Amino acid sequence: RVYEESFFESLSNIFSDMKVRSSYGVVGNQEINPNLAFAFFSSSPLVGLTNDPGSLGINGVSLNGLANPDLRWETTTQFNIGIDLSFVNNRINLTADYYRKVTDDLLFSSLLPPSAGFPRATRNIGEVENRGFELAINTVNVDRGLRWNTTVNLSSNINEVLSLTGDLESELLEALPLERGPLFALQVGQPLGAFYGFRFEGVYQTGDADIPEGFAPGDPRYADISGPEGVPDGVVDQLDREVIGDPNPDLFFGINNTFEYKGFDLSIFFNGEIGRDMINWNRTFWETGAVNYQRTPNASNAWSESNPSNEIPRVGFNTAVSSQGAEAMSTRLIEDATFIRLRNLSLGYKIPLKQNTVISSLRIYLTGQNLLTITDYSGYDPEANYRAGSATIQGLDFGSYPLQRTYLVGVQAKF
Repeated sequence: RVYEESFFESLSNIFSDMKVRSSYGVVGNQEINPNLAFAFFSSSPLVGLTNDPGSLGINGVSLNGLANPDLRWETTTQFNIGIDLSFVNNRINLTADYYRKVTDDLLFSSLLPPSAGFPRATRNIGEVENRGFELAINTVNVDRGLRWNTTVNLSSNINEVLSLTGDLESELLEALPLERGPLFALQVGQPLGAFYGFRFEGVYQTGDADIPEGFAPGDPRYADISGPEGVPDGVVDQLDREVIGDPNPDLFFGINNTFEYKGFDLSIFFNGEIGRDMINWNRTFWETGAVNYQRTPNASNAWSESNPSNEIPRVGFNTAVSSQGAEAMSTRLIEDATFIRLRNLSLGYKIPLKQNTVISSLRIYLTGQNLLTITDYSGYDPEANYRAGSATIQGLDFGSYPLQRTYLVGVQAKF
């Protein structure tokens, strides 16, 4: 507590308080199933093992998953340093923190080769770092008949995969049903769950001489990068995929203002994110999917012989790198999901009451949530998250239900 030190007296006319904090610790992960190192068995009826045609079979036991005796607990080491400052007789309060958190022996359900007999197994796959800052400012702007307070929060987190186990260079992650291919990757030097796919460079036009095998006019043009030293080799295939986006915002922020005047109270809360990428997978249906899908006005700009668009491929295309007719993952489907949202607006009035009544306090209020969103994202919700339960698959919009706008009228009474 620097404020209480004698050498700080010369600054006491500027600062009302000052405190410096630091911490260091090592923890495990209590959310992990402690039995993942062992093989499990399950029982199931085996039909056709008796001579009785009407028999339902006999019970058998089969392996449910592979054991991993080398499995270790993951370990997270975190360092934090911060400062608390107060100015102008505690009318301005500031808290700032910087942190660095490294997780070793990261536990992950990793894909296995088909020869293993099981699709996945939990392994220790590497090391991940999170580092960033958090800043909170609270101010008393007016404190007379009218009271006006403001709270501002800013935070930024940089996520990076530091290493992967053994000869593993990247781990590809599937995120959608129907085997539409990996959309995400764990890759050294990249954020956890980075977007993975092709660089979209327009649409092949009639008469183009460089259309590769498996493509046709109207199909998307993807960057050919898999040749020696990045020189195009004339073939566009799965080797031309790369990290193409980051689902993590550069900055989170929130601003809350509260007002009180003669029994009235008003609260206005905005929050938002800056620099977040979003995969708008809905566009693969709305713009280029089969004609029986619900379409958007954008679909009228899709490529055709009479409309040689260079931005939206032809409807229903199927290229050499598409999977089951679905559009391949590319930068065409990635949008900037930066937004600012009026998260909460609440207006209340405290009704004056006579003394010695049964009700000691009575307040009526009107609250609205998600009233306004400002964003350039073309989907329904810039905060959509198709795989909300996953830590490695973020920033995917695929039929996600948007946040609802809600209104609430209420009464608060104290007896």
